Amino acid sequence: MRGEVRRTVIFHQRVYAMVRAIPEGKVTTYGDIALSLGAPRHARQVGYALATLHEGNDVPAHRVVNRSGVLTGAWAFGPPDMMRGLLEAEGVTFLPDGRVNLRAHLHIPPEEPLGPVDYGMGGADADEQ
Repeated sequence: MRGEVRRTVIFHQRVYAMVRAIPEGKVTTYGDIALSLGAPRHARQVGYALATLHEGNDVPAHRVVNRSGVLTGAWAFGPPDMMRGLLEAEGVTFLPDGRVNLRAHLHIPPEEPLGPVDYGMGGADADEQ
């Protein structure tokens, strides 16, 4: 059990570092973060990592959206429009249907230098957040 907790903590720390590197005015997806960390199909675990953040942290989690540009993490930002407001304040634009304009604002994170790591999380995450 101790090893599993350690792997999870390391994964979360790597997610936070990757999110901190997203430039202002850009967004990335849960799946792109997972892929760049060498954990493809673990988009949901990226979402879980961001959900554990406490208020007042320095991780700009509002810059992470689902693969379609939908603001799926808005629940973590209080009122429904809070996440959108944070992104708009950074210059992010939206399509008429409310999704982020990924064509204009998508940031693809570079592959982490450490390369793929076996996080031991088991099971594939078929549904990217």
